[in-house]
Amino acid sequence: MTSIAITNPYAWPHVKRGSETLALGLAGWLRGQGIDARLVAGGPPPRRYDVDGVPVHLVPAPDLRRIHHDLDGLLTHVPAMAAELARRRDDVVHALLYGDALAARLARRPYVVHYGGIAVRRGFDDHRIRWRAFAAGTRGAAAVISPSQAAADHLRAEFGVDAVVIPNAIDCARFSASTPTEPGRILCAATPDDARKRVPVLVAAFGTVARCHPDARLVLAGAAGDATRRELRTLVDPRTAERIEFLGDIDQDALAHEYARAATTCLPSLREAFGLVLVESLAAGTPAVGAHDGAIPEIVDDSVGGTFPPDDVEACATALLRSLELAEDRATAGACVARSMHFDWGTIGPRWIDLYRSVA
Repeated sequence: MTSIAITNPYAWPHVKRGSETLALGLAGWLRGQGIDARLVAGGPPPRRYDVDGVPVHLVPAPDLRRIHHDLDGLLTHVPAMAAELARRRDDVVHALLYGDALAARLARRPYVVHYGGIAVRRGFDDHRIRWRAFAAGTRGAAAVISPSQAAADHLRAEFGVDAVVIPNAIDCARFSASTPTEPGRILCAATPDDARKRVPVLVAAFGTVARCHPDARLVLAGAAGDATRRELRTLVDPRTAERIEFLGDIDQDALAHEYARAATTCLPSLREAFGLVLVESLAAGTPAVGAHDGAIPEIVDDSVGGTFPPDDVEACATALLRSLELAEDRATAGACVARSMHFDWGTIGPRWIDLYRSVA
């Protein structure tokens, strides 16, 4: 096995969500192991370039929604991607969504499909073309992968599909910043504009934390429009609202410093198939708190932070206060880093190579 094509509808830096970050990180790690890994994704516009030494090939992905509402960038890249995969003939294609999986099947290449989210069957209602692509792409895969047991269980329950669990990974060393920790500083790296992230639950809980902890500050990273900021500030009294800081979108280097600077972090989301920001926090030596839902309990427990019942404001506040106390224990940082290493590329990467070899 010498070459791997990692496919996705979009690629870094045009889109910087979890799947694009995972694709780039995996390709970079594989190339470090001497494997010719590249990314193939949909435009805009079609071109070739490198990101951190990883070759990226964007193929045409026209917007054809005037013909049918399903024909957006999630599917229209399939013909051009299939042609590219057939031309290059990589040993294995690692598809990160069902459209890419269908492209690999049309190209007659060995492929695995990696579903990084928690999908629901009703999400395909009124999307018959997407449903057919999902069914065909999944059915032809040599293996289906989920990033957590929670996601795998859901995939089986909703679609009757059995998946191999391989957790997502990061380069843990990249988050080992030497920035001093500020007592009482709480960081949330989940996008406030995304309703599924449940940031209002955290802000409301911060109202309780702020009354109990004189040094408490809440720092929110990620996209937050003016309306979101105003709405979140109304959830607490005006003096507490002054202790909330919005960072907006920041790059990974800046985020690494923010993780280290925080005393604890929080991910109040529901339906997380993994929770990469939790691992990033732990890699910085910072305990993390999250909702007891989806894959979050597979990453954090009371030794490195804790969990709370979903959407329970008071329980979230209690978990945050406990985590702030935990951060004062000198042993906590080491425990957090040790937990994060379970999700380092050095630990997870070889599992991908073993899988590729089994299907090549």
